[in-house]
Amino acid sequence: MRVSYNWIKEYVEFDWSPEELAERLTMAGLEVEEIEKIIPESKKIVVGKVLEIKKHPDSSRLHICITDVGSRKVSIVCAAPNVKEGEYFVTALPGAFLPSGIYVEKAKIRGIVSEGMLCSEKELGISDDHSGILVLDEKFHPGEMFQFEPENRDAVLDIVITPNRADCMSIIGIAREVAALSGNRIKMPKFSLEEDEDRIEDDVVIEIQDRVNCPRYTARVIKDVKIAQSPFWLVKRLESVGLRTINNIVDITNYVLMELGQPLHAFNLSLIYDHKIIVRLAQSGEGFATLDGVERVLDSGSLLICDGKRPVALAGIMGGINSEVSEDTKNVLLESAYFNPINIRKTSQKLGLSTDASIRFERGVDPQIVDFASDRAIDLMKRIADGRIVKGCLDVNYLKKEEKFITLRPDRVNKILGKKMQRKNIVSILEGLEFLVKKNKNLMVSVPSFRKDVTREIDLVEEIARIYGYDNIEEAKFSTINIQTKIEDNVEKYIDEFRNIFIGLGFYEIITNSIVGDRQKDWIENEAGLIKIKNPISEGMNWMRKTLMENVLKIIEYNKNREQKNVRIFEIGKVFSAKSGVDSTEFESLNLAGAIEGTIEFPNWEIGKILVDFYCVKGIIETFFNKIFLENYEFFYYDKNRLSECCGIKIDNVYSGFFGRVEDNYIDISGKNNVYIFEIFLDNIIKKISQRKLKFIPIPQFPSIERDLVFLLSKDVSAKELINYIKINGGEYLKKVDVFDLYEGEQIPKNKKSIGFSLQFYSLEKTLKESEIDEVIERIINELRILVGAELRKK
Repeated sequence: MRVSYNWIKEYVEFDWSPEELAERLTMAGLEVEEIEKIIPESKKIVVGKVLEIKKHPDSSRLHICITDVGSRKVSIVCAAPNVKEGEYFVTALPGAFLPSGIYVEKAKIRGIVSEGMLCSEKELGISDDHSGILVLDEKFHPGEMFQFEPENRDAVLDIVITPNRADCMSIIGIAREVAALSGNRIKMPKFSLEEDEDRIEDDVVIEIQDRVNCPRYTARVIKDVKIAQSPFWLVKRLESVGLRTINNIVDITNYVLMELGQPLHAFNLSLIYDHKIIVRLAQSGEGFATLDGVERVLDSGSLLICDGKRPVALAGIMGGINSEVSEDTKNVLLESAYFNPINIRKTSQKLGLSTDASIRFERGVDPQIVDFASDRAIDLMKRIADGRIVKGCLDVNYLKKEEKFITLRPDRVNKILGKKMQRKNIVSILEGLEFLVKKNKNLMVSVPSFRKDVTREIDLVEEIARIYGYDNIEEAKFSTINIQTKIEDNVEKYIDEFRNIFIGLGFYEIITNSIVGDRQKDWIENEAGLIKIKNPISEGMNWMRKTLMENVLKIIEYNKNREQKNVRIFEIGKVFSAKSGVDSTEFESLNLAGAIEGTIEFPNWEIGKILVDFYCVKGIIETFFNKIFLENYEFFYYDKNRLSECCGIKIDNVYSGFFGRVEDNYIDISGKNNVYIFEIFLDNIIKKISQRKLKFIPIPQFPSIERDLVFLLSKDVSAKELINYIKINGGEYLKKVDVFDLYEGEQIPKNKKSIGFSLQFYSLEKTLKESEIDEVIERIINELRILVGAELRKK
């Protein structure tokens, strides 16, 4: 919300600069995002002395003014009737941006170059007088920067108002905060109504059919108003807070809205049929044209303000085009009411129509200020629009005025804040916020009607803390307790390690709900142990998850259907199941699941991009295991529901997860399906790596020897089996075995495959000889021939 610095100062005295005010408000819980200077100081707006005036050769109305601006003399073309030689004027040089919105440039006027502008009060934003240029007295000197008077300099604070602080959505609301922070008292607007002899009962009748959604409605009438442009001060006030001006009557309603936080609406009384106001709910499908010219179709929950024949306003949101105040308006009906916040919020959301009025009604305006705001606006209308105030105010009020008291224990305040505050200081802070305090053993605090957010003792403690100043409360000192934990119990440490690994692999972490729908049944082999929610919050959230797969797939589908490419996601989270049998104890375990699709880009230009496939996912899982120094894992063929190209994972011969490609008919995405998923059970892994003893291996000092072997053998023999045999027969110098090629096709016999291995040998103690490695290679070839019938393929 935009708030004028000068406007605040009209209601409370303080001597802080805009920057100091912003700091104090922010520390009190009202964050100031930005400070905008309305009339910034400018080196381009200076004092100029007119030395000589010449006639313009092509205009009898224009003058050429030779003006001293300190560092030089400039020629300015001017039409002002009051310009005189030897006098001082405010001079805007090229590049100056004036408060009135004018950007000054060097320009030719009727063939004569003008190097600036001599300014009027209107152009300087001081008043709306533009009959002549502003004349300065002789205390000024040519070339000095023109200093605006303090009342003509302003700053606008852009304040973030949280939803619970509806009381701060007005200038008076912010002024209350400033009063409490400064220790000064707020000055409410003062006025005295001068009413005519006519009685409002003779002009208007009010009927409220829905007392729940409109518990209070007031109406006032002012006659013989003169619709015109608003005075300069009112225009500047509204512009400073971001509102455009329309006419004096409408501008006054907006002014009081910003001043007091109470939305108002002005009707053209002559357009109100039977001079009758009826507040009722709309009929389903009923149409209504709002002031923005849009014909809106309403449902039965929308609240309408109607006359004797038709709707004339959408209650609390926007008026109707059929009753707006225009140039021809003479008599005005002024509405000030209190509407149910829930009803206004629902209607606003359904129609997609949010206004300054609806935002305030949604959060809850002060029901006790309704009549005061109406009186304030009607008084301004008399003074500005020269109208006659009809005597009286129709006030249909079904609200029960209930005083709300909260017991506050000073000892409790000190205990929570860790600060010994005197009782009188606590009382002073609360009274500064306009709470009424009765002093007994404990304090009985009466909450003002505009503070709907204060309902409990702890709310009062918070008010005291923020006004006293959080920075004035010393940090609490606690005794240090050292808690020894076993490494195997420090699960969070390993979760962080796993998370960082997958982030480093280009994955994005997701966090999803532990409650899922029926879709998870497709991912589990056995429905036994599923935990059903007795009272689910919605139809699709009726089970505790036993797998992370359902949510991972939902996120993939959501992203793919919104044209996202190369999605990589993972989640580390708890899954839940119930123990079967008589003992139905629930237990939870920790899983890691993820999904990847699209392409992988290689830095090598020859390879470029490749589609994600089975081996990419297998490589990601192997990388993960290697980074956590996990040993004794293996992959095996696994037939998993809803997956093709599926592989299971065993760790120490214990089933510990799976990965594979999601079948086409089980994923709801547009375009080609290339989604691979995986899920790893972490409990066993954490237990295993918590017992690991890492040993440092130095970087080899001696060169390594690499050999490639390609074998022809039966398809039934797995690569894993071959690698185990190679390692067993490779001796102490064999450090690494990788598969670099696999081929099945026309060039080799049926039911055979060709598989190539890359072997790396090195010693930490010496340089190996080729003859040593030849012996090992020969042994490997012979053993594989005997064990699995593998024949070495010749190059």
